[in-house]
Amino acid sequence: MTSWHGGLFQRLDYFWSNIQSFFYNHKTLFDILFMGVYFTEQLTLFLLILLIPKYAYVFAGVFALLIITTISFEKICMESRYTVLNRDILFSETRRERSKKEYDLLAKDNEILRKALNAKVNKKK
Repeated sequence: MTSWHGGLFQRLDYFWSNIQSFFYNHKTLFDILFMGVYFTEQLTLFLLILLIPKYAYVFAGVFALLIITTISFEKICMESRYTVLNRDILFSETRRERSKKEYDLLAKDNEILRKALNAKVNKKK
């Protein structure tokens, strides 16, 4: 039996795995999306300061918080992508090492068989 918070964490894990996969498969989309978000934030700041210069310091403070939050979110997205990439690289390296070991074993077996065959051929002569 799973506790209610165990079920919640299991659902969150499934949700985050899907998001990670989405970030991994759609990097260019997210690059363009974040560029658009940064542009919109900067344009909004510019327009607000132009239209209501009296509260420019408030707008600048809110803008700084907004930019830092956006950058942090982008960092989380990209780190999750790199996590998937690292996992793929590790899997590929493990598979390559396993294949190399199998190849080495086959090469040794081949050498043993070749020597046995040569010995058999030399015996017949």
